[in-house]
Amino acid sequence: MHGPVAHRINGMAYTSLTYDCIYVSLSLLLLALIRRWWATTQAGGRRPPSPMSFPIVGNLFSIPPGLEYIAYVKLGKQLNSDIISLKLFGYDFVVLNSFRAAADMLDKRSSIYSDRLNTPMVQDPTLFDWSSNTVLLRYSDVWRSNRRMLSNWLNARAVTQFHAVQEQQVQPLLRRLVCLVNDPHPFEKVKHSIFINTASSMLKLAYGYTLQADDDPVFQDIHHTTKNVEVAGMFT
Repeated sequence: MHGPVAHRINGMAYTSLTYDCIYVSLSLLLLALIRRWWATTQAGGRRPPSPMSFPIVGNLFSIPPGLEYIAYVKLGKQLNSDIISLKLFGYDFVVLNSFRAAADMLDKRSSIYSDRLNTPMVQDPTLFDWSSNTVLLRYSDVWRSNRRMLSNWLNARAVTQFHAVQEQQVQPLLRRLVCLVNDPHPFEKVKHSIFINTASSMLKLAYGYTLQADDDPVFQDIHHTTKNVEVAGMFT
């Protein structure tokens, strides 16, 4: 068959084949997602009580609206447990709703459950490469070694040598805060004042360096780096 009719039939066949491929691809993707969801729900041992879960989104629709900590308390009461588990988009979360539950798991059983948050975007050698930063170290022999070294300078008796510097740093902070008493929208300025005071104190204690002003290049570098780490951490 030749002519416009043949082209029309060929076009319809091509369109039909394209739709068939799309349907098959979507069906396979859906089956893969369901299989993964089923495997993750069946894997592992016993978990703390959890609300009703759905494929892919997990417990997203079971979390009450509003502030997170209030929502978690409500869920704990509904499930009659201080420890609850949630699954959101393939990630597992365990929520501790009481001091006793937190102490039991993170203190008494710290060797099993305590660890630092894994932040690949910040720690990966090809990205930020902050894997050797003591604050970000996972619980390991390296972390314990760093902790022992820092304890020589940060124990209750040793920190008394820093009191004079801390008192000096408090004075400019108080002056900054007093100037904001009548400010109708002080939040960002208060946050900035606390941040620069913290940075100034740490630089003075660790390196003997005194910040000259808010536009001090050292402070600007610290502020810029901190912001970048926050953004990278959010995408981890």
